[in-house]
Amino acid sequence: MTTRCLLQMFHLMPIGPGNFYVHNDMFRLNYG
Repeated sequence: MTTRCLLQMFHLMPIGPGNFYVHNDMFRLNYG
């Protein structure tokens, strides 16, 4: 997949300088 497609699938939520976590229920169900 391209970065654009990935960005459409999940959101990167900023939690600090240079730190992010994935926030998406489908992503967690499929990969978590």
